[in-house]
Amino acid sequence: MLFWFEVGSTKDGGISNPLLHLWSLGVEEQFYIVWPLAAWIAWRRGMSVIKTIAAVALVSMIFNLVIVYIDRTTAFYLPVTRFWELLAGAALAELERSHGGLSRPAANLAAIAGIVLLVLSFALIREKQAFPGIIAAAPVLGAVLVIAAGRTAVFKTLIFSNRIAVAIGLISYPLYLWHWPLLSFGYIIGHDTPAKEVRFALLAASVVLAALTYMIIEKPIRFGRFRKSAVAVPLFAIMTFIGAAGYWVSEQAQHALPRDVAQVGVPVAENTAPPQKESRHVTRDGRSL
Repeated sequence: MLFWFEVGSTKDGGISNPLLHLWSLGVEEQFYIVWPLAAWIAWRRGMSVIKTIAAVALVSMIFNLVIVYIDRTTAFYLPVTRFWELLAGAALAELERSHGGLSRPAANLAAIAGIVLLVLSFALIREKQAFPGIIAAAPVLGAVLVIAAGRTAVFKTLIFSNRIAVAIGLISYPLYLWHWPLLSFGYIIGHDTPAKEVRFALLAASVVLAALTYMIIEKPIRFGRFRKSAVAVPLFAIMTFIGAAGYWVSEQAQHALPRDVAQVGVPVAENTAPPQKESRHVTRDGRSL
């Protein structure tokens, strides 16, 4: 909700915020906090988990369809309008748990249909459209079908199991973390959307940084000799410090802004001398510059 508020208060669509891309992680974490508890309560009370998923997803979709035509920014950033997308994955997990995976022919059809939906979504969805809205169902359904296809789908294996696709998958998370700050700083430095060549260069730099992040940080922590507890405690402390520092800076900026504005306004208010025809600049006592 913080990013929703910040984007709504700016005219650049949030591109000047280098951390804007973290909103999706915030939505995910809120979902992971709320949904397991809701599913556990439904299970304890003997309720159908899949029906519970469908009911909550329906409510979330209704909010999405209503709010997207009132305020697209609100519909895009609020968790309640995006939970149905995550619940699609929850529904798939529950169906596979209770009914098993797809047969090979069905998996091949699911993979083809899912990839087609994803390609069409990338090609046809535009910034000016009401998104998420109903059109968000296409990429969500496409992703669900590709995941449901599993490893038995030949067509999917040919596309996603080659070395290039696997390499992109390995660095996908750090690539997500790096790409937006670089593009945002490009906008901030140039005071406008960077040229196409600059954007390509920034994306190339983000790929390099993502690969280095994976090899130097992620891989040693996940698969190296470090004890998980030895890494988790300092990491939690660093994250807490960064969060507290960010909050402090934000609070200081909010308190300092009115004082700065007031100081700028004092000389303007005191300058009561009438303008001179022969000069564009006048001192406080009326002398021309």
